[in-house]
Amino acid sequence: MRPGLRAVLVGCGIEACLAATFAASGFGPCGPSNPIGFVGVIGHIPGLLIVEGLGHAVRIPGSAETGVMIGMQAIMFAALAYWIGARRRRRAIA
Repeated sequence: MRPGLRAVLVGCGIEACLAATFAASGFGPCGPSNPIGFVGVIGHIPGLLIVEGLGHAVRIPGSAETGVMIGMQAIMFAALAYWIGARRRRRAIA
C-alpha cells in the first residue's frame, strides 16, 4: 500500500474513533456526561482551535463548524501518520 494512502486511512480511522466516542458519550449542560466523552473532547481541541480561527476569518456558519472540525482533524491525523511513517522508512533505509 502506498504511504500516502495508508496515512489517509490511519488519519480518517483515528478521527472516526474520536468522533464516535464523542457522539456516543452524550453531552450534558456542562460538558461530556462520562469520562470517555472527555477523551473525545480533549482529542478535538487542536481542530477546534483551528476551526475557531477559520470561522472568524472565512465566516464559516455555526452549523458547518462541526463538519469542518472533523475534516480538519482527519487531515491533521493523516499528516501526523505520514510524518511518522516517513521517519520509520528513513530509519529502515539507513
